[in-house]
Amino acid sequence: MLIVYRKMNGMCNQFQTLAHQIATLLDGNISGKLITCQFEYKEYFPNFIEIPNAVIMNNKRKAKMLEFMYKVLRKIFHNPELFYDYDVYSDDVSGLEKRIYSVGFRRINAFSGWPYYDEKAFYKYRKTIRHYFEIAPCYCEKIGKQINELRQNVDILIGCHIRRGDYKDFIGGKYFYSDEEYAACLKKVISLLEDKKVGVIISTNEKIDLKKMQEQVGNKKVYLSLAQSGIEDVYALSQTDYIVGPPSTFNGWASFYGEVKRFWITPEKMIPNSLDDFIIHF
Repeated sequence: MLIVYRKMNGMCNQFQTLAHQIATLLDGNISGKLITCQFEYKEYFPNFIEIPNAVIMNNKRKAKMLEFMYKVLRKIFHNPELFYDYDVYSDDVSGLEKRIYSVGFRRINAFSGWPYYDEKAFYKYRKTIRHYFEIAPCYCEKIGKQINELRQNVDILIGCHIRRGDYKDFIGGKYFYSDEEYAACLKKVISLLEDKKVGVIISTNEKIDLKKMQEQVGNKKVYLSLAQSGIEDVYALSQTDYIVGPPSTFNGWASFYGEVKRFWITPEKMIPNSLDDFIIHF
């Protein structure tokens, strides 16, 4: 049994963490159930009901109760063959997957922190996981309409994820980029697509001077996403042909979900040299 009683940070962090835990479950490495207590986005994914031996909820009271019961039982029995804790906030993340397979899930396991990786199982069950995480159509109708309208006038649609906000301080602002830097990347990508008619849809919660961005990119077919929520923005990016943005689980999940190749803008490589620099995120 694997019990996850703490919330896993932001939206796509929660998606990615739960997806890897489901992969571990599907691969037969959990004896019993997967119980996750504070997944905030269950309503978006009607196919979750199909996941075998999984209890997915968003209930803080039950989370605290399970955490208390687990700690009491662990203290009473004090049996390392029965209980095992994964505290990723304090543990070495790089060794997590190796530890999963060496310790196994034959006991009662409690997981806290972020991230959780089981890349071997995740890759193996990636198609099934995509099915489980299909977004209910009612949440995608508006943004889907915008994507369809844009596609009528272009051959290729690029999704651009502009993230600033918390990235100003994250790792000393390493991935905090200006509009000019995003525009330079987009301009290069468009040039790599040669004679194709290319459009760009920008996903961001920042204020963008669209006219100026169009001028910097050298393309009037640059648009702002009409998404009204994070889930809509993820869906919008997942429906494009290429994604550019900073390293982030947000655009990474969109790449995985839509099987769209993405390019991560990093200080070491601000623009792609070729389309071979784009990969599907796993």
